[in-house]
Amino acid sequence: LPPPPSALPAPPPSASPSPPPPSASPSPPPPSASPSSPPALSIYVYNLPREVSFGLDDPPAKAKDYEVYRGGYAQYATELVVPKLVRQSRFAAATPEEADLFLVPFQGLARFYAHKKSEETWHKTGEEYVAVVEWLRAQGPWFEREGGADHIWIFPSGRGASIFPQWRQHIPHAIFLTPEGDTRSGHVEPRHKDVVIPGYRNTSAMDAALLARVANEGAAGEGAVMRPTMLFFRGSFTSERPGEEHFSEGVRLAMQETLAAFRMPRHLALARSQAAAAAMATTTRNTGNGAGGPRTPHRLGAGGPRTPEPHRLRRRVSTGRGGHRTWRSGGAR
Repeated sequence: LPPPPSALPAPPPSASPSPPPPSASPSPPPPSASPSSPPALSIYVYNLPREVSFGLDDPPAKAKDYEVYRGGYAQYATELVVPKLVRQSRFAAATPEEADLFLVPFQGLARFYAHKKSEETWHKTGEEYVAVVEWLRAQGPWFEREGGADHIWIFPSGRGASIFPQWRQHIPHAIFLTPEGDTRSGHVEPRHKDVVIPGYRNTSAMDAALLARVANEGAAGEGAVMRPTMLFFRGSFTSERPGEEHFSEGVRLAMQETLAAFRMPRHLALARSQAAAAAMATTTRNTGNGAGGPRTPHRLGAGGPRTPEPHRLRRRVSTGRGGHRTWRSGGAR
C-alpha cells in the first residue's frame, strides 16, 4: 500500500505555480509525441506525369462524364478524391524517404471507360496500368523495396482489380482500396492486406431538406417514423458486358425475382399507407397545391399530390446502367 500523505516528503519550492494538468483526451498521444511531431504513419502520393495519368487530375472543360465522375460515374470518384484528401492531411509525406506507404493516384477506371467501346477494352487498360508500374520502377528503389507491398492502388468499382488483367504479375502484394470485399472473386483479400471502402457520395450536392429529414428521423429514434417506401434499388440486374458473365454472381437477379413476387403483410401496408397520406397532407398544407409551389418529387404527378392506392403494390422496372426498381408499400393484393 502507498504511504499516507503525511509520510510523503514535501515538494520542493517552485518560483512559479505548476501549470494546470492537460484536459482529458479520448486518445492521448504517446509521451514522446508533441503537436509538431510527425504522425505515426506517413503516406507519399506520387505525382504522375501526364504521359501516364492522361491529365485526368486536371481534366479539360469539355471532359466526358466518366473523366469528371459526373452522373452515374460519381460513385467511382474515390480514385480522384482519396489522393486529394491524403495530400491535404497531416499524414502526407513530402518525400518518398519519409513515407511508410505510397499511394498511386492512377484513375484506372476512368481509363477503362475510355476504352469501353473497344473490343480490346481490358487489354488497353492493362497496358496503361503496366506503363504506370514501369514509371514507378524508374523513380527509385521505393516500388521494388517491398515488392510493391507498401503501395496502395484504388479500384473504385465492383470490377475491382480485374480492370488490370495483369495485376497478379505486377502488383500481387499491393494494398487495394475497393468497394466490394467478396473473396470469391479472387481480386481482393480484405482479411489480409486490402481495405473495403464505400463508393463516393458527394453529400454537399444533395438536397439540404432531404439531409435534414434524414437527420431528424435519426434523432427521433428507431421505429418513430414510418416511411412510405420500403425499398429502393438502383443498378443493373444482369450484364452482357465482356468478362461479366457472372455479374454479381446472380445475387441481383435472385433479388429481382424474389421481390417481384413479394406481397407486403396487410397490416404493415395499411400502416405505411396511412403514414404516406399523413405526410402528403402535411406537404399540401405547407407548400400549397398551386402551379408555382414546390413539389415532392416522388409523389407528385402533373396534377399535384395524389393519395396512394390502398390495395396496390406498384412496381417499376428498368435495367441497364442507371436503371432502378421501386417497390411502393401502398398495400397488398
